[in-house]
Amino acid sequence: MDSVLNCLVTDDVGPGAAYQRFMTQARELLACEYAAAFRSPIDALRLALDALALEPGSGVIVSAFSPAYYDFVIREKGLTPLVADVDPLSGAIDPQDAQRLAKENARVLLVSGSMGIMPDFDKLCELGLPIIEDISHSLGAFRSLRKAGDSGTLVLMSLESGSYVTAGEGALLFAKGKRDAAALRNCTEALPREMLMSDMNASLGFAQLRDLGKFQEKRKELYALYHRAILQSRHSILCQEGSSSLQTNATEVESSVPLADGGEPSYFAFPVVLCSGVKDVKAYARKKDIETQEAFFGTILEGGTLAEEACPQARSLAMRCLLFPLHPRVSKTVAQKIIKVLATLP
Repeated sequence: MDSVLNCLVTDDVGPGAAYQRFMTQARELLACEYAAAFRSPIDALRLALDALALEPGSGVIVSAFSPAYYDFVIREKGLTPLVADVDPLSGAIDPQDAQRLAKENARVLLVSGSMGIMPDFDKLCELGLPIIEDISHSLGAFRSLRKAGDSGTLVLMSLESGSYVTAGEGALLFAKGKRDAAALRNCTEALPREMLMSDMNASLGFAQLRDLGKFQEKRKELYALYHRAILQSRHSILCQEGSSSLQTNATEVESSVPLADGGEPSYFAFPVVLCSGVKDVKAYARKKDIETQEAFFGTILEGGTLAEEACPQARSLAMRCLLFPLHPRVSKTVAQKIIKVLATLP
């Protein structure tokens, strides 16, 4: 609050000293060559696609669970969205379906770590396409030897409300290599000043990144408690391959936290895959004063641009998956309520 208030009392709250300080911090976060912050993730994605200099009509592979604005920006740029189905256990993009789509004039992969789960980048990188990696949900996750943000030619991180890190609005865009950094810098410097993040939002983002470790630990603790509870029910969760959360019997594991050798999600969300009707479970949770939400609301799948027969795995998960509150502001009292609800879901 002090950082934001200090910006409010200055004569200029546009991109200035606080913005530059935030960019230095952001570059250190991912050890990248260049970073810029924009007032909208839509602007950040536009710049990422511009920096790759794609020809009109080029295919962009995305997951069915990608944010709906991906589809808008891709079409706006005269490119073609190629929507891949998802893995039924993790909800991450299915590498085999991405491989199928790669034959349809695909020129880039736009991959989001939906629900904080790392996709299988080892297989995705085999396609030989440049990758725009969206770590808005997956910051802090890792899989095998790859951390979130390691695999992208360019890396996008939304800072909108509801993202893993929020500055109130906006997004960060990172370039890992020198050549891509030069291309992104050239695109950014040609933009009007009003498209860059203001100092006020940059100050809030700086404070969030400063306390990131504390927030991650709180999310991890809540996730472990929730996971032990859901093991007592007949339902399951979306989980990262190779983690202990794949276990279905509470007696088989001592800890509900995924094992380091199999990777670890970011603990962005707690997505429960239901065996029973969504309406019944939502109503049950609401009676206990716990609000849930559909896990994949606002995605490309929900946008209505896909054929009905497309992405059957994603459609099945979307109808059965609910999110329970998991964020650093969940109090102990509320957490105990959620734990009781998860253990007794109908």
